[in-house]
Amino acid sequence: MAEHEGRDVPGAGVDATGQRRAPLVWVGVLAAAVGVVVGLVMLVSRTEVACAEGTTFPPGMADPRCFAHPGGLVGTAVIALSIALGALVYLVGQTVDRR
Repeated sequence: MAEHEGRDVPGAGVDATGQRRAPLVWVGVLAAAVGVVVGLVMLVSRTEVACAEGTTFPPGMADPRCFAHPGGLVGTAVIALSIALGALVYLVGQTVDRR
């Protein structure tokens, strides 16, 4: 076991220049959160398209239009990638701060 294991080590969480890494971790997590928002916008954006032949709507439907979500798959991928990268940045920052 290391002599300082289990205790606070002076200088922990400080890089070679003497600066704290925590702000950089939060910048990375914030960038990932922005990625999630961008992915959500891509996911919910829709465009009106011509309805396919034989499309039926329930009686009394107020808005019988058809829509497509062209960015649905890409938006989902951006959300998943942003969450994964945000978690990775956060976990690496926590691990490095403990060394």
